[in-house]
Amino acid sequence: MIFTRRTFLKTLVVAAGGVMVGGMAGCDDDASDPSITIDTRFFPQSVASGDPKSDSIIVWTRISDAAVSGSLPVRLQLANDESFKQLIVNTTFTASADHDGCVRIKVTRLTPHTHYFYRFIYTKDSQQFASRTARCKTAPAPTEDVAVSFGFVSCQDYIGRYYNAYFKLLDENPDFFVHLGDYIYETTGDPQFQQSAPQRSIQFTDESHAIAVGTGNARYYAAASLDNYRQLYRTYRSDPVLQQVHETMPMIVIWDDHEFSDDCWGATATTYNGRQNEWSETRRQAAEQAWLEYMPVDVENSEGELTATITPAQLYPNNRIYRDFHFGKHLHLVMTDYRSYRPDHPIPEDAFPYTIVLDQATLTQLFAIQGISFDNIRNNFAPYLNLDAEEYAVYRTILVGVMTQAYMKEGLTATEAQQRAVQNVRGNVDVNFINPALQSYNAAVAEAQRVPLLTTEQIAKLNRGLSYLFMGKQNLFSDVGSRYLVVKSTYDLFSGYQYAFGSGDVGQNAYGKTQETWLKTTLQNSPATFRVVADSVSFTSLLLDLSGSSPNLPTELAVALQQLPASLRTTFYLNVDQWDGFVNKRLEWLKFLDTLPNTVLIAGDIHSNYVSKHGQRTFEFTGTSISSGTFSKLVKSSAQSLQVTGLDALLTQLDTLLLLSNSAISYANTSNCGVAIMRVDGQGVNVVYHELPETEVFKSYYNNRHELNAHFIRREFNISNGQLNRIA
Repeated sequence: MIFTRRTFLKTLVVAAGGVMVGGMAGCDDDASDPSITIDTRFFPQSVASGDPKSDSIIVWTRISDAAVSGSLPVRLQLANDESFKQLIVNTTFTASADHDGCVRIKVTRLTPHTHYFYRFIYTKDSQQFASRTARCKTAPAPTEDVAVSFGFVSCQDYIGRYYNAYFKLLDENPDFFVHLGDYIYETTGDPQFQQSAPQRSIQFTDESHAIAVGTGNARYYAAASLDNYRQLYRTYRSDPVLQQVHETMPMIVIWDDHEFSDDCWGATATTYNGRQNEWSETRRQAAEQAWLEYMPVDVENSEGELTATITPAQLYPNNRIYRDFHFGKHLHLVMTDYRSYRPDHPIPEDAFPYTIVLDQATLTQLFAIQGISFDNIRNNFAPYLNLDAEEYAVYRTILVGVMTQAYMKEGLTATEAQQRAVQNVRGNVDVNFINPALQSYNAAVAEAQRVPLLTTEQIAKLNRGLSYLFMGKQNLFSDVGSRYLVVKSTYDLFSGYQYAFGSGDVGQNAYGKTQETWLKTTLQNSPATFRVVADSVSFTSLLLDLSGSSPNLPTELAVALQQLPASLRTTFYLNVDQWDGFVNKRLEWLKFLDTLPNTVLIAGDIHSNYVSKHGQRTFEFTGTSISSGTFSKLVKSSAQSLQVTGLDALLTQLDTLLLLSNSAISYANTSNCGVAIMRVDGQGVNVVYHELPETEVFKSYYNNRHELNAHFIRREFNISNGQLNRIA
């Protein structure tokens, strides 16, 4: 796709009670004309508002007329009253077909802390058809001493699931809501986490430009073209409950990964776990364009000024969605972007498990700094050979051949497989690979061609180092041992070395230098009572201690842990796609945040609820998914794929294990969906989780809302005088 200036959606601006800038000017005097009728056919995604400030707000709609293929005029009416008798905006704009019929308008010169009503009107054959009437609310002025409440949500998979959890947000009616990402999912039926149902399924109309993944009955598609991503937004926003939420309150939104691709970093996807290069700037830009077309966001350039047009220069890699909002004197909300600027996962999905990443000399130096003699612990590391040494040339030739066959079994062509083998079977290589591979070779050739294996005595004399295998990476292409289930002790060692002596800050700075500088300056200069930092992923560590050494371990769990293989009786990071992946940078950030008074973090992505305290005065509330598969379910599914006897049963007590393994966490629930609502005033912060069992998202309560209420579970917490308290 070639992006040109005319390809992008204009952010039009109109002043309340004043003259519009941009679009088609014009005002009518028939605002309350009874001939105006609601007809949602022309507004299939209804309307939305977002990014409320004390004097402005963004309003959005998409207009569609099956009989007209070009651009369409649409009139915005915004009033102080629901009957539109006190009209303050009544202006016509053009919704361009180039933008999928979307129009986004910034209304300025509004009064702080005020409800407004708005609708869009389309005139066809001299008849006026309106969208449903919606309500929005501006932020209180920065000097106002008022309480502010907002919901925070994330992860709303549409495939086979319903948005029942949003009903609680409608019941509680906060001032606005924050969406922390995964507003859409780029896939149409990934069997790892999506369960298709006829009523909640998607088939791309532009399937030829989508990415086909898997084969046979397991085949599904991932969005790649602009049309694919637009179709996802059109479908998700056709949901009546989601529409009702948008019609009721403004949204402040950031993206996470699924708006582009699962576990992405920058413009690189991870669908194939390193089997092929998934970097695609064109795909990333298509995903961002669709997001910008469908989200009611206040798009700003680097100088913080509203831009008239989104240009290619503002899409990846020059995008900027991080921004901040003031709501009275007590709440300063700071929105971040974790995905756009972050580096790759420290352990690549295609990392060769037997590559030595820290050799003996390096380990000796690292442990000497800590006052530890490497000789006393060397047996905890892998013996290795330098296959580049001339004396091992025969070994290397054989091993390259063995690995070429192994890569071909993974689906690579003969040429690709040989290139991978040559690239990886070199330098320092873990002996845990060499002897088994030589045995495989010897079994396939005549006796005269066989080569001797390394003897026990030879191995005992070899240098020892850290390989990817010792961090949990066992397969050639895998997210296990790369993004998930990574051994903590060795990963910390590897990460610490990279931070101190390798790529350093660059290798762990998920925010990037520009955003980091902005974020620190913004927080340090904040005059608000409370700073709330919103991140799409959590700072809370998710450690899983399977060693059996946790204090207060229940007898039942202790017995179950003893049944595990010795290789699993250690402590793992469950998810290093989130901040746990950048161990040292995470600690650096938490140390900084703890120097600030009254800092609260909110996060999503992980499909579970956690309440955590970092340091002395930094608190975090991680929220679960609206509808997506819960973390408990995902972990159990991964455990089953490992085929370790007893592990899946052990994980039925995942919440207990997480609480025992992570001292920072005071509350954990990994099995429910739901929403969270935060209230901030001069006295403190109150957070209520409204949890819904995952079983209740597979059926629709859309016409039976009262029955749904009985399934919600309420958990309440507050922060007062620097202390975290659980209320219910």
